[in-house]
Amino acid sequence: MSLEKYKEVIHKDFLKDIDFINKTIIKLNLPPDSKIIDIGTGIGAMSILLALNNLNVLTGE
Repeated sequence: MSLEKYKEVIHKDFLKDIDFINKTIIKLNLPPDSKIIDIGTGIGAMSILLALNNLNVLTGE
């Protein structure tokens, strides 16, 4: 998955963790449309990654 078009949204410090997070999402092997709560969403970088992996994300600050 290429996240180049999301670089402006995703914080530069967060970019170095993307591979780890994507591997973790894949390892969890959640069914598509699983419900995920992202608490402390900030700019939404994690929510973007979760949504790109076909997960249903509820966010809140």
